[in-house]
Amino acid sequence: IEPKKQALKEATNQLNDANSKLTSVMDSVAKLEARLEKLTTELKEANRSKQEAMDAVVTGGRKLNLAQRLTTALSSENQRWAENVVALKQKDKLLPGDALLASAFVAYMGPFTKPFRVHLMENVFRPFLEKEFRKISNGT
Repeated sequence: IEPKKQALKEATNQLNDANSKLTSVMDSVAKLEARLEKLTTELKEANRSKQEAMDAVVTGGRKLNLAQRLTTALSSENQRWAENVVALKQKDKLLPGDALLASAFVAYMGPFTKPFRVHLMENVFRPFLEKEFRKISNGT
C-alpha cells in the first residue's frame, strides 16, 4: 500500500505543478488576449482616422476642382460684365429723360382706355420721339 500512497503523492505533486503551470499559462494567455484586443481596437481607430483623412482629402480635391471651374467660368464673364458696365453708364445719362417721358405719358394718357393708349403709343408718341431723337442725334 505504501508504494501506492507514494505514487499518489507524486501524482498529486505533478498535478499541482501542472495546475500551477496551467494557471500561469492561462494568466499569460488572458493578458495577451487583453493586449490583442487593445491593439485591435487601436488599429480599428487608426484605420477609421486614416479613412476620415482620406475622405477629407477627396472632398477637398472635389471642392478645389469645383472652385477652379467656377473661377474659370467667372473670368470669362468678366469681359461681358465690363461691356455691360460701359453700356449701363451710357444708358445712365438717358435715365432722367426716360423717366420724364414715361411719367408724362402716364400722367396725360392714364385716363384713356387701354386700346386707345396702345394706339397713341404705337402710332403717335413713339413715331414722334423717334423722329425728334433722330434730329437731335444728327445735329439738326
